[in-house]
Amino acid sequence: MSSLHDLEDPSQPCIYLAPRDDLTDEGRDAASDPDPPSSPSPRDISEGYLLRLQAYKEAWSKCLERVQTIVRQLHTPVVSSVVSHIYEAYDESHVVPGLPYPEIPVVGVSLSGGSSILEDIFEELDNTLTNKPSQRKKGKGRMVDDPDTDMIDGTPSPKPRPQTHIVRISPSECCNLASAMKAIVGGFVNRIEREDDDHDDEEETHMKAPRRKPTASLANYDINLLAAWYKSIEPLSDDRKLLLVVMHDFEQFDRAVMQDVFDICSQHVPRVPLVFLLALSSPSVLTYIRGAFTRATLTLLRIDSVSAPSGADVLETVLSKTFFDPDFDPDVMLGSATLDYLVEFGTRHTASIDTMLTILQLAYMKHFEEPFTILVHDAFLGTSSMQAAIKKLEQPLSFNFLDALLTRLWTDVTDQPTLDPIRLDDEESPTIEGLLGAVSAARSLAHKQARKMRIGFQTMCLVKQFMHAQGYKTTTGRPEETSLELMTRVVRGRVSKEVKYLGMMVKKVNGRQLRLLLQALHQFFHHLKSPSVRREEEDARIRIVAAIAQLPEEDGDGTEENTSFAQIAAGIGDWLTEYIESRLIRLDQGPLWDVWNTGMTPFPSELINPAPRLAIVNALLHPYEVLSAHRELFGDSAAAEDAEDAQIPVERQYAIWELPDTSILFRRYMDSGRMINVYDWFEAFAGVLDVQREQLQEREKAKALAKPAIPKKGKGKVKQKVIQEEEDAEEKWKMEVQARFMRALQELDFMGFIKHTGRKADHVMKTIYDIPD
Repeated sequence: MSSLHDLEDPSQPCIYLAPRDDLTDEGRDAASDPDPPSSPSPRDISEGYLLRLQAYKEAWSKCLERVQTIVRQLHTPVVSSVVSHIYEAYDESHVVPGLPYPEIPVVGVSLSGGSSILEDIFEELDNTLTNKPSQRKKGKGRMVDDPDTDMIDGTPSPKPRPQTHIVRISPSECCNLASAMKAIVGGFVNRIEREDDDHDDEEETHMKAPRRKPTASLANYDINLLAAWYKSIEPLSDDRKLLLVVMHDFEQFDRAVMQDVFDICSQHVPRVPLVFLLALSSPSVLTYIRGAFTRATLTLLRIDSVSAPSGADVLETVLSKTFFDPDFDPDVMLGSATLDYLVEFGTRHTASIDTMLTILQLAYMKHFEEPFTILVHDAFLGTSSMQAAIKKLEQPLSFNFLDALLTRLWTDVTDQPTLDPIRLDDEESPTIEGLLGAVSAARSLAHKQARKMRIGFQTMCLVKQFMHAQGYKTTTGRPEETSLELMTRVVRGRVSKEVKYLGMMVKKVNGRQLRLLLQALHQFFHHLKSPSVRREEEDARIRIVAAIAQLPEEDGDGTEENTSFAQIAAGIGDWLTEYIESRLIRLDQGPLWDVWNTGMTPFPSELINPAPRLAIVNALLHPYEVLSAHRELFGDSAAAEDAEDAQIPVERQYAIWELPDTSILFRRYMDSGRMINVYDWFEAFAGVLDVQREQLQEREKAKALAKPAIPKKGKGKVKQKVIQEEEDAEEKWKMEVQARFMRALQELDFMGFIKHTGRKADHVMKTIYDIPD
């Protein structure tokens, strides 16, 4: 699973968010600074950018840690299965007797649900090796009658796990058979020799594997070298050893090379106990392997396939245990726009855990662009105390932020009088301390409403699942919806009809079903982990306990008093309707609600599903518009050739001679037919450069006329020298045009706009036929 990236580390991948269109001239000037802007918005405080970045890291770390914990729990059965397959690869119970040749143990893992499962597998292998039972020692009271268990002082202990050496291989290391075998053989031999160097001072230095001499006759890609090396280290300890070869992105490996690798390895197992772990992105491991390799190769393999959990169920589990779990309080809640995009992308395209994490991280990054999000965790504004925060707001640079915050808080409080009151000390002239106190009260209110919503959602889901299991219909005139669909409607507050209908269905249950429902509700409220949440829901738990106590006892035949029971069922149905409706509160209300909620902010979908082809074509056709929109990346000087062009507004239509060479050549590319004559293309390009040269010379002449003329002596010699210089300049210009044409042509070729044809050596074919504008 992708961990939290350090945004200050240049070696880490980064995500760039395009600048907003509503930036003022002052904001654009700040955005052109290559260093992190301290005030990208007029409403921001001093160092607001860095403080919000720190707040983002803290909020995202909390969310990421929660998601990783849930995913590890989902991966636990799969990881245990893979580890068992690896450790038991050469057990007698797994080897088919009577085969003409031994099979190679192969474990295929589908990573369609997420790539983090590989790291969980390696971590489990390390843990089992670290916590493995001690090696066999001769001593009193020890019996070794059972080969699968050891007896230490009469207490059975589990069978020790085999020691596993792991080598990871990527497709780039296996371009041919020799390099593939070198990666496998050298990966084990060289790795163990390096480990021996690191443990020279330990107690077991006398048990090190013998070093291979540089003059050894076996090549570093010969599997006999691996066999000899394994034979030399095998008697060094009593534990069994396995050689695990992990192949990442197995679909990218050359099939012919892998067939030869499997054929060579099959001739040396089980003498060399190799186990292959194949990491695939295909949903079905067996389907890919059976389609990729011949039957002769498949007979050499004993394949065990395992798939990581994926699909909408995983997305539903993660969301319900993070943003809709009463026992977890995220710093920022998902709004309807982000949740809709996440659900739609996960159900329609892919529900990969990696994709889900990317969407959540982008939503958090987008949310913390707002200057007020510096108040997400506290009102200290990056300081250590309230008094320091007050002093910071008293600075002139913070007046815009202070004014905007006061205006927003005043508007929210006066426009929503039905909500819990958030009062200022003096409504006519509030103090900064009172303002920050109101912000803290608004934060407490936002988290309280979010907890109520999560409690109501989980209660509603529990009742719906129970009623659906009992055969009751839980929706009005529509098919049964999933929890993901219910989440999207809950955040919008559009479940009032379903809640009332659910209460009506509860009134129709019989005595046994009502008792089971009340017991399930009591267990839900009783097992809430947060003490504060349990205290807040104490009344609901007391109501459920009282209803259970009022239920009539069953007689010998299992019947109950119908009159008393009907009254209790009706009361429970009305109470559930009122209780769930009071908890399902919309979170887009209240003072400063969008500080702790992403709300209706559109998700930057272009970052998760970009259109690189259209972006490249647009950049080639309108290069200066693209550079002007991203000045903070390229700098102001890159937007134009000189300072005069830098002042030209973006809306200006540039002539073709003013464009860069690649854009000029691409314009002529778009004007041609399906096939382009390279010579004609060069002539058209050279004609534009001639116009460009003339225009630049006119500018130089205009500048020269503005300066006073200097009298020259020796007119004849000067004239002859000028003619010679013009001839030399013309030759240099022709060479320059050819060089600029070749460079622009190679750039277009590199970007894939040109397809070479063997029919005509002086022609190339176009790959796109779009209309420029």
